[in-house]
Amino acid sequence: MCINNNIYYAHSKIIYGTQQELEEYGFLKKKFPKATIICPHNTVGELRDSKDYLYVVDCCSKVIVSELNGFIGLGVFAEVARALSNNTSVFVLREKSEEFCLWKVSGIEIINEGSWKNNYGTLIVKQQ
Repeated sequence: MCINNNIYYAHSKIIYGTQQELEEYGFLKKKFPKATIICPHNTVGELRDSKDYLYVVDCCSKVIVSELNGFIGLGVFAEVARALSNNTSVFVLREKSEEFCLWKVSGIEIINEGSWKNNYGTLIVKQQ
């Protein structure tokens, strides 16, 4: 079930509690003031199983992804894959000229199955 005003902010646990997370989360709250931004770190907390995060993704109308050095880890990869399989809109949050912008994600690709933490996959985006 999709809820139109829920947006899932998918990002690496490596940036939980950092300035990067704070700035990205703040941008999303300003960009989508009427939406509920679901941040696993701030609003969901530690769930017992990684599959539980996928159920949260199922309840969202959009997924916004933050990369770490141009890549995503296995957990974020799974969240994006789930959203894409649900035909949920997925966007990647990138910084351009010191401002955040959103790029539409059209697919994902595994880059390194052995690096599940932060270099597992990459996003395929439509040219802006």
